[in-house]
Amino acid sequence: MPHIVSGVRLDAARLEYELVRRGWDAADLARAAGVSQGTLSSARQGRRINQRTLIRLATALSSQPVVPEVEILLQAKSA
Repeated sequence: MPHIVSGVRLDAARLEYELVRRGWDAADLARAAGVSQGTLSSARQGRRINQRTLIRLATALSSQPVVPEVEILLQAKSA
């Protein structure tokens, strides 16, 4: 049986970046991941989430393709 970590913290800036790359907002991610908006909001504020929630969020993000045009704009911003 795999070990379940008691809680992890998301990198809020990275999560926001990944949302923007996909043209999503927090409500879109919460809906796609099957988690409440409150859970996602807490995670974005630095509160710990369990590993199952982390996997749900990661799976939802990986299922949504990056919008190429947005990616170009984000690269220009960071350059």
